[in-house]
Amino acid sequence: MEKRDTNVYATLQAAVSQQVAAPNKKQALELADFRMNRNNVQLQQVLLQNEIGGKKVFTIEGVEEIRWFDVQLGDYSGRYEVYGHVRVSIRLPVGPEHLIREIQQTCFYLPRSLVTDKTVWVVPTFSKPVFVRVVHQAMEWKKTPALDPASLFRVG
Repeated sequence: MEKRDTNVYATLQAAVSQQVAAPNKKQALELADFRMNRNNVQLQQVLLQNEIGGKKVFTIEGVEEIRWFDVQLGDYSGRYEVYGHVRVSIRLPVGPEHLIREIQQTCFYLPRSLVTDKTVWVVPTFSKPVFVRVVHQAMEWKKTPALDPASLFRVG
C-alpha cells in the first residue's frame, strides 16, 4: 500500500528586535549575533495560531537564516535595540490528505503576549533563552509534494 505525505510545509519569516546592553552600536550588534545565531538556537517546535485563535504546534525543519543588521539607541543609557531577520522552515502533520488545502488556506502567526499588545518570541539557545520582539511576521506555504512520486512511501 502506498501512502502520500500528509504534512504541510511552510516558511515562517519574522523581523525581530532584541535589547542588549553594550558600550557602543558595533558591540551591540556583535552581542545580539552572539546570543542568537544559526549555530546556537535550539528550535524544535513553534506554537502558531490562526485568525480565530486556533493554535497548532509546528515542527521546525530547519533554521534557514538569522541575520542582525541594524542598531538603534534604546530608551536607557547603554541599552540598544538590535533589529534582525529570522527565517525558519516548518512542518505540520495534517492527517487526512483532504485537509491539506483547508490548512493551506489558513494564515498562522506567532501569538501576541498575554501581558502586552506585542508579540514576544522566546527562542531557546544552548546557553539561555533569548527574548525577541516580533516587529513583523509572514508565513508562506510551500507547494505540497503530493504529486511528486518521491513523496510516496511504502507501508507494510
